[in-house]
Amino acid sequence: MVLIPLIYSPILLILAILIAAKAFRDYNTIKELLNIVLPEGEMLYLQWKESVLNTPFFKSMSAR
Repeated sequence: MVLIPLIYSPILLILAILIAAKAFRDYNTIKELLNIVLPEGEMLYLQWKESVLNTPFFKSMSAR
């Protein structure tokens, strides 16, 4: 597995949108997310806040 700097990751834009929308139930900042440490081979499921579940992801591109 090759690790690349976060700045080159295509997920960075999506992560920024989610942080700005305060979409995560247990995390409010990028620092909190990047400080998550998992044991080798483990996964963590991030929980959404109820308030964002029926909200369009790209609001400016939606019909609402």
